[in-house]
Amino acid sequence: MNRTCALCPLGSYQSSVGQMDCLPCRQGFTTASPGAVNESQCEGRLLLSPTTFMTRFQTAVQSYFVGQII
Repeated sequence: MNRTCALCPLGSYQSSVGQMDCLPCRQGFTTASPGAVNESQCEGRLLLSPTTFMTRFQTAVQSYFVGQII
């Protein structure tokens, strides 16, 4: 199986280089964008407009599946 590094999706982070799994932010927190590398990037959730939510969701999904065979 050939696995490649990918950005962690919204709501998660990974601070250890070479890890393949992302750690979730604690309940009630999320990240402003995919690719968080530290738990301090988890912020309290803000209400997002539907357009902003969909844009961030699509970016997170695309980032997650980069280089993965589906």
